[in-house]
Amino acid sequence: MSLLFSIIIPTCHRNDMLAKCLDCLAPDKQTLAFELYEVIVSDDGTQSTAKEFISLHYPWAKWVKGPMKGPAANRNNGAKHASSGWLIFTDDDCLPAPNWLEVYSNAIHSHPEVKAFE
Repeated sequence: MSLLFSIIIPTCHRNDMLAKCLDCLAPDKQTLAFELYEVIVSDDGTQSTAKEFISLHYPWAKWVKGPMKGPAANRNNGAKHASSGWLIFTDDDCLPAPNWLEVYSNAIHSHPEVKAFE
């Protein structure tokens, strides 16, 4: 099975909200198999504890240091670290539904004319 999606989450000093978002993307919470997606948190915090927080509570998520140039640059930074051809962006205060990734997968498979980034 190859990686299908890279989920990019920009964050900045909001571990409480980030935790709720990551809880929704945990390997046992999504209906899409965890082997098909990765989670990348791009952290723009200057005094952030997100790196240690993620390492301790969400070791399956990848933490990357943000560029410290605002939300758009932080999203792009996360995308640079993606390993798949399909990027999905969400914010740290969003709560993805359990079938969120499966819906994306179904849409892609029902429209073969749409191609992933290569």
